[in-house]
Amino acid sequence: MKKIPIFLTFALMIMVLGCGGKGIESSNEADSYSVMTMTTSVQMIRFELQGSGTVTIDWSDGSESVNWEFIDNNWTMFTHEFTDATPRTITITGDNITGLNCIRSGLTSLDVSRNTALTVLFCSYNLLTALDVSQNVSLTILGCSNNEITALDLSQVAALISLDCGYNQLTELDVSRNIALNDELHFSYNQLTADALNALFSTLHSNDFTKKEIHIGGNPGSADCDPSIAEAKGWTVEGFEGLHLDKVEVDQVISMTTRHDALNLHLQGSGRVTIDWGDESTIITLNDGWTEFNHDFIKSSLRTITITGENITGLECAHNDLISLDLSRSTALTHLGCSENQLTALDISQNTALAHLNCHSNQLTALDLSRNTVLTYISAGFNPLTAVALNGLFNSLHSNDFEKFIYIIDCPGTADSNKS
Repeated sequence: MKKIPIFLTFALMIMVLGCGGKGIESSNEADSYSVMTMTTSVQMIRFELQGSGTVTIDWSDGSESVNWEFIDNNWTMFTHEFTDATPRTITITGDNITGLNCIRSGLTSLDVSRNTALTVLFCSYNLLTALDVSQNVSLTILGCSNNEITALDLSQVAALISLDCGYNQLTELDVSRNIALNDELHFSYNQLTADALNALFSTLHSNDFTKKEIHIGGNPGSADCDPSIAEAKGWTVEGFEGLHLDKVEVDQVISMTTRHDALNLHLQGSGRVTIDWGDESTIITLNDGWTEFNHDFIKSSLRTITITGENITGLECAHNDLISLDLSRSTALTHLGCSENQLTALDISQNTALAHLNCHSNQLTALDLSRNTVLTYISAGFNPLTAVALNGLFNSLHSNDFEKFIYIIDCPGTADSNKS
């Protein structure tokens, strides 16, 4: 048996954040150990483990394995930097690994089937298309949201208490065997139809827990499902987009599509607002002033961002490479800044309260402002608007007795348009 040198043990202690354990002697006797593997292409990876006894991590890049001993079942963080971002499969072997937190690790696969001691698993915000927890019979907490998982079999996980599998690609889900579920269950933004949601509601238990809440918003069937199936069992259904008899108010909704790898937005308004970035959500309360939001994505791809709020009056979304912007359900909007994007069309016919419009430097070939009778500021320059298009814009302007400004510089038709 070979002992780890003192200087290497010290280096490992620096690398592992927290006070969860201490370095141990390496061992080759791992046949009876729990084993987990994860594949990633990130250059820097960090994850947390919880358990007792010893654990060994093989980084699969030729570097020396980490050997560690847990103390008092504490969570311990492990960090490793690879020389490049090529795919690698990391192998974790241990006596008794009860918890794994590998959120935002760029995982394309995760195998926990050989670790029956696992009770807590957090693997959200990765690139997983499949997750097998059928062997994890002791699992009580599962967070696997914001992946691309298409199926999830929970029939063998009878001890499950907490579940978050939102923002995936699930088309059905059966929780009939999960009679310990309570608190908040998250199934939002999957591919669950009304029939699939009703079937899911039918599998919910009716046990008398203090809090039983299920979130279903953003699914194809969230407007047409029958929440009374779940409510009859004592569950509160959040995210139902149909109309209850006592619910007549509809939130303001804005959606935008981009391929950019980062977004910067400013919102003005009041009340609660939710931003669905496509890989996670931000929930905040607006207090009339402007609030800035920034979000970075794991990779560049076509995605739609949805903003839902009680009273959104202002939106600034410049410099985001937007290719579409839907404002049809944001009727309270008074201020819009969407300049320097890639918009080819802009429909603001439903935004009749709009007073300020800045849409310069896009790809707009037409702009109809006939429904916007309180506009006082318009900046539409640096768009491919011909003289005919500009004349059409001028004809659509209101004649109300306000102090009004319109800027149309550097359009193809600027010089030849009829500004009178």
